[in-house]
Order: sequence, then C-alpha cells, then structure tokens
Amino acid sequence: MRARAGVVALCLLTTACGVHGLSFVQDKRVDITAPRERSKVQLPVDVAWTAKNFRGSYAVLIDQAPPRTGKTLPWLFRGLDTCRGDTGQQLCQTRAFLASRNVFETTRTHFTVAHVDRFTGNDRRRQFHEATIVLLDDNGRRIGEGAWSVQFEVTTHG
Repeated sequence: MRARAGVVALCLLTTACGVHGLSFVQDKRVDITAPRERSKVQLPVDVAWTAKNFRGSYAVLIDQAPPRTGKTLPWLFRGLDTCRGDTGQQLCQTRAFLASRNVFETTRTHFTVAHVDRFTGNDRRRQFHEATIVLLDDNGRRIGEGAWSVQFEVTTHG
C-alpha cells in the first residue's frame, strides 16, 4: 500500500503523468447481464445490461475501443481517408457506416449482435470477441470514463 501511495505521489509531482480530470471512482451504473463472461455463444447473441440512474443512449462497440470522453462515435474514424472533408464526415456519421465497423447506438438496454469479424491467424485458437457499452449524452458524446465490457466466444461464424 505504501508503494502505491508513493507512485501516486510521484505521478502528481511529475507533469508528464497526466492524471488531470481522471476519475478514480468505479462507475457502477451499468451491469452486463448477458452473455456470461467468456461464455460460448452462437450468433445472433443478445447483449443485455441494466442501468441505474441513467436515461439516455448507449454505444455498443464490438471488438472496438470506445471514443474518449466527450467525443462522438464518428470520432473513432477521423483518420480514415473516407471520413475526410464535408462529404466524408457526413458519411462517417451515418448509422450504416458505424454499423459496418461494429459500432452502434441504442436507447434500449439490450442489443443483438448478428455478426462479428473472424480474426485472422491460427484457426485452432479460441476466438474471443468483446462487447463494450458506454454512456452517451443527448449530442451523442461519450459521458465520463465508464466502460463496461463482456467477452464471449462465438462457436460458429455466420
């Protein structure tokens, strides 16, 4: 415990550590109820969760890291040539574009995953996929740093 306190104190004194604005309190507003962690599933699979003290929309990301706090879902793809310029930005904000990259928005507390990309490499290795849920505000921007994830193994790919 003393070592951890020393590391935190050192980070606070060192400007390169960059802990400004971070929350060290665990956000327990969301609880993923299905599927069970690291369970074997077949597609389509329902991802379900409960939410406390939140009424709004959720981002559901499959095998994708969420955007930073305060950023929208299209922000994830800002570096793609496809998303440059006015026309590209408009395209990358569409539900169809986001869905093609396994990024979804919903106001419900469940989502059906119909497709996952097959990972390349050794076919004998287990293929775990991850669904991540984050909270969005009325403008589609990520709220806070909370992110809730569940890993699951798809037994057959369709």
